[in-house]
Amino acid sequence: PAMIKKIPISKKEGFSLQIAFRKVPFSEAQRRALDEACRTQGLSPTWFSEEEALTWEVLRPFSALLGYFPPALLKNLPALQWVQLPCAGAERYCGAVGEHVVLTNASGAFNTAIAEYLLLGLLALYRDLPGYFQNQRARIWKPLGPARTVAGSTVPVIGCGEIGRTFAQKAAALGARVAGIHRGEAPLPAPFVRTYTQADLPRALAGADACVLCLPATEETRGFFSEAAFRAMRPGAVLLNCGRGSTVDEAALVKALESGRLSGAVLDVFEKEPLPKDSPLWGMPNVVLTPHISGRDGDPCNAPEIFAIFRENLTRFAEGRPLTHIVDKARGY
Repeated sequence: PAMIKKIPISKKEGFSLQIAFRKVPFSEAQRRALDEACRTQGLSPTWFSEEEALTWEVLRPFSALLGYFPPALLKNLPALQWVQLPCAGAERYCGAVGEHVVLTNASGAFNTAIAEYLLLGLLALYRDLPGYFQNQRARIWKPLGPARTVAGSTVPVIGCGEIGRTFAQKAAALGARVAGIHRGEAPLPAPFVRTYTQADLPRALAGADACVLCLPATEETRGFFSEAAFRAMRPGAVLLNCGRGSTVDEAALVKALESGRLSGAVLDVFEKEPLPKDSPLWGMPNVVLTPHISGRDGDPCNAPEIFAIFRENLTRFAEGRPLTHIVDKARGY
């Protein structure tokens, strides 16, 4: 793990490491607790409001930045040692901070929220809730197509990090057969019933009733789920994407939905966000479409986990110990 070199703190000389917070999803009580933790550890905290204008000169004295700061201002800050993000996605910051700066995220704080979102979307499509919602508004009493169940479904998960594993546990608890597709060669533990490498993608998708994407945005994953992947899927399968929109060939996705190759999709992320108003995805009745909200740092259900990560890393930083949740800037996650 990456190390933070501890800078000696001399209280007699009135010197302390300067720490800045901005756009953090915490209550007033949590903010006070972080403020007290800083001062107890010999750190000098500054809280920036979202409205305050920031410049490189304003940020120049800070050793650590916790929260959201404009990436363009972070290059070559002389005192900066550490940047802590409240989110999991760190790709915008990987190239923005210096090589010596440790970048940490809040990976793991959103596992339950995103896994439940994916299950909700899968169940909604399996029972055609979008169609019934339309009929409800039109006051139409009419049964729609046959119901499907998660129990007995074969569901490969592509990207078996913490979110993928949490979804797998919940889907398996409902009776799904969950396969895992990941970068490594080692077999994945239960609840995954089969393990595939990314090179095995066509074979993994051949019998899939639904496929879940939990991939990060990297050059390696760009367009990973292509037209060939859609052709490999069982006709009538469902695609769910909570990772990054860049991992899916969106034109191929639209084609698969229009042709019926896919019976539906649950999409929280897109190639361009906000999704352009002329995208055909907006008007498709078999698509559940949400504006990147499956795991928001501002949701109260996620804030306690994010707070715990911030609090732990503040203590580690002050004591010169290795930080947790370190982002591999070369990989982008």
